[in-house]
Amino acid sequence: MSRLPALAAVLTLALAPAAAGADETLPTPYTAEQIRNAFRPGTSYTLTVESPQGVVATRTTVLAADLVQATLESRALGAAGEPAGEPEVEVRAWTELRDHARFPAGQARRERVRRSTAFGELEGWLYRVEGEGGARSELFFADRYPGPPLRFERVQGDTVLMRAEVTERREGR
Repeated sequence: MSRLPALAAVLTLALAPAAAGADETLPTPYTAEQIRNAFRPGTSYTLTVESPQGVVATRTTVLAADLVQATLESRALGAAGEPAGEPEVEVRAWTELRDHARFPAGQARRERVRRSTAFGELEGWLYRVEGEGGARSELFFADRYPGPPLRFERVQGDTVLMRAEVTERREGR
């Protein structure tokens, strides 16, 4: 499976059962235009994912962008944060990136919150999404940083199945 963008792949796996067949959806936290404006070429973010399989970090960088789409490079990072392995490159439409945060209204709710993040205390939208078998996801999208959620958790009962956090972000030109 592709790692690009890294969180998109995580969200696809974690939320696919909940999204199947949904007609009405909650509003997305950002428009495609807001994401495009925030992800100029050179912009990058590091995503750290913790799961029972271990901790994995990837860095996604915008190589090129136009009004319709972005070319993204994702690369796994080693324990010291150094690039590891070969990079993967994908082209994604801004609307596609926006739609990774489109959740079925019957299985999700959202609320305004203030959360502690790697970038300090931030205001934004918290989405809670119910999945199959009692699994649920919580995603925090900060107003200040259009793009992937800064924090994401997948929980089954009292067990955290997966936790992901954007731990670093660098602005492009």
